[in-house]
Amino acid sequence: MSSQNTTILLVEDFSELREFFRRMLAKEGLGVIAVPNGYEGLEQFSRHQEDIQVVITDLNLPGMDGFEVLEKIRHITSEIPVIALSAYTDHASFNENGYMEQFNAVLSKPVDISELYSTITKVLSTTTITRME
Repeated sequence: MSSQNTTILLVEDFSELREFFRRMLAKEGLGVIAVPNGYEGLEQFSRHQEDIQVVITDLNLPGMDGFEVLEKIRHITSEIPVIALSAYTDHASFNENGYMEQFNAVLSKPVDISELYSTITKVLSTTTITRME
């Protein structure tokens, strides 16, 4: 993956973790739009969707959770890869409605930054995003 011109939308309510991921991904040359909740995430996605290549969202967010963020983004576009972050290790309980299958990847917290970066690389290499010029 060429990290140049790659922008990530990161939706994470825990400020220390959000800032850590933002800094570490920026060190890899990625642009990061980091927001604390789903409402701001959707606002930023709508505002910058032509620039965003990947969305990373925590599942357990105040107000609008990560599943709702995914659903609303999928109403806008099905092409953008969405990676879920979850503190829960039993993802089967979340998959009752097939939600987990709609994410391009699901990572359990605590997330190792190298695992996150390799997951971003993987979803970008297997996804074609069509942009209207």
